[in-house]
This record gives sequence, C-alpha cells and structure tokens, in this order.
Amino acid sequence: MEKIITSGRTRWKVENEGNNLLKNQGYNLEHNFGHGQENLSIILLALNLISFLFHNVLELVNDLYQKARRKLEKRKTFFNDLRALVKYE
Repeated sequence: MEKIITSGRTRWKVENEGNNLLKNQGYNLEHNFGHGQENLSIILLALNLISFLFHNVLELVNDLYQKARRKLEKRKTFFNDLRALVKYE
C-alpha cells in the first residue's frame, strides 16, 4: 500500500510541476483560450505544447540553447528576452 501511495504522490508532484511550468514560466497556458471559438482553443493548446516539446528537446541536444538557458536561469526571463529581440529586430 505504501508503494502505491508514494507512486501516486510522485505522479501528482510531476503533474503539478508540469502544469505550473506551462502556466507560469513563459508558456502562459490558461484554462480556456477559446471563449466561443470552437477550434481556436485546440490550435493554441497544440502550439503551446509543441513549443514546450521543442524547447525541451533543444535543452537536451543543442549546445547554444543550453548556454543561453544557463545565462538566463529562469525560463520566463529567457522568454521575455527572446520576445524583446523578436519585437525590435
């Protein structure tokens, strides 16, 4: 029984950390994107999850991305700086 409880708590922790990252650390994922637009919410969710996957793959395999992430420790800082570069380019 103790193993099941530990397993459930571990899953809950991983799930909460993932949701927190997607909501508060730069991806700005909210509960409902659509507000009446039938397919818009699914498209925005898919784009958000694709970018999350893309950034995680880059973090594993790309040296330049890893260096940038080390200099900008918080993911949100990284996204804000990236947003500023794209905006004023």
